[in-house]
Amino acid sequence: MEHGTDWQTIDTTLLMGAFATIAADIETTKSAIAEGGSELNPLLGRKPSNKKLNAAGLLVAGAQVGVAMNLPKEYRRPFLAGMIGMEVTLAHQNTKKRPFKNFADAMKRPIAAGLIAAFLGHALLGDGGLMVTPVLGKVPAINLAMKF
Repeated sequence: MEHGTDWQTIDTTLLMGAFATIAADIETTKSAIAEGGSELNPLLGRKPSNKKLNAAGLLVAGAQVGVAMNLPKEYRRPFLAGMIGMEVTLAHQNTKKRPFKNFADAMKRPIAAGLIAAFLGHALLGDGGLMVTPVLGKVPAINLAMKF
């Protein structure tokens, strides 16, 4: 099957979610800069204009569409879920006055959130399965399994 031809409603929903979280990241970045903050992404500069931020958001959204359309659903859904997790965390960070040392420092939590979201996206939206397994005398374990 050609990639992108197995597109379903859940894929459109995830893509719209990814677009919404990109917009949230861009708008909270604008707000933070207006309140005296600065951008840490070296590609954008410390005080990018709204026009530059909007263009960056459109570029990211376009790249996500291109990647998503070329992935089979078992990779597309975790990819989009991961992007949502990362962008939500970026938008949240923009609302805080927490100082970061540099761009790499600022990306630690968003990347971790993106990986967790991708993992869960695979388990809940793809061909995977998510089970909580009780273990006597220990903390319950979460198992992720691929269905074949």
